[in-house]
Amino acid sequence: MHIETVLDDPTLRSSEVTWSDVKVRGLTDYFYRIVAVDEADNASVPSGIMQGRAYQKPPDPPVWVTADRQHSHILLEWTHPRITELSFRIERQERMTDALGRPGRTRWVRISDWLEGGTGTFMDEIENTILSTGLTYRIETRDSLQQVAFEKPTIAVPEVAIGGD
Repeated sequence: MHIETVLDDPTLRSSEVTWSDVKVRGLTDYFYRIVAVDEADNASVPSGIMQGRAYQKPPDPPVWVTADRQHSHILLEWTHPRITELSFRIERQERMTDALGRPGRTRWVRISDWLEGGTGTFMDEIENTILSTGLTYRIETRDSLQQVAFEKPTIAVPEVAIGGD
């Protein structure tokens, strides 16, 4: 039960009373009604029932562990306390070129489908022509309700000299 006390002078009262029920479980329906009680403990007729559903917080993003450059691929690894309950999708940043072949803007390219829960690694098998360049990856996180984390953490793989490992 929530009790809101209002001022005696109607001209000083707020035109609306707001209240938030903050100690609720996510994805649960709650039902409310309003009853006004005056100083003499006279109660008004209850309002109609109002229904509300509490949101469930979207998942937090994972934490990158490593992005390891191998002979013909980049091995990405991440961790999350709820890794078995979540799905992950990987994107790589690519530099576009203009009509003259000069480097231009960058864009994010999805390089994986949703990886099932429990997955904490992904191997990006890329062309040798871009294997030596600096690469940046980001990871998207989704829960079983299809809610996606607000953040997409990134990890960079530095450029290596030609002939480097």
